[in-house]
Amino acid sequence: MIRLSEEVLPENRKDVNGYIGDVWEQVMIYVRSFKWRKSTEDLKAKFKSHVAAEEARLQKNLEDIKYDIDSYDVVRLISGNGRIETVWLLSTSGLHSTYSQQTLFPMLYLVLKRDLQRISLARKHVLDDSELPDASETIEFICSATLYRISDLRGEKQPRNPLFQLTRPP
Repeated sequence: MIRLSEEVLPENRKDVNGYIGDVWEQVMIYVRSFKWRKSTEDLKAKFKSHVAAEEARLQKNLEDIKYDIDSYDVVRLISGNGRIETVWLLSTSGLHSTYSQQTLFPMLYLVLKRDLQRISLARKHVLDDSELPDASETIEFICSATLYRISDLRGEKQPRNPLFQLTRPP
């Protein structure tokens, strides 16, 4: 995305740069948690069919809602009840490591893949003013739903569903 951002039309540059700035920090907290090892390839092969089935299920759900995630309930609708989970292990010095399961990474991957297509399109066509800001909010809702689920798994007291406050106005 960053490489393509240098090639977008001048009319799209502000929105593309804004999208990358908004999304980068939110997504990188999860991506940085991975440490790639050679043995990972063997593990990847074992779960290939499961990953493909999960991505197909998520992609169908994302297409059904036209990739418009605008509330916590929509994230749950796409992922399935209680499926967007991340368990964070904390040490006394703060965040120690992160392990993500099932839905978060495939969902982010599919949404980011679609957004990459948008940025690629922005090299030749002027995008609608709301297209990339809406895409950025979609990522925000996915990450916010994940953080809400983390707090819930930890048993932390919180409002019933603070993410309803994030819902975009009609």
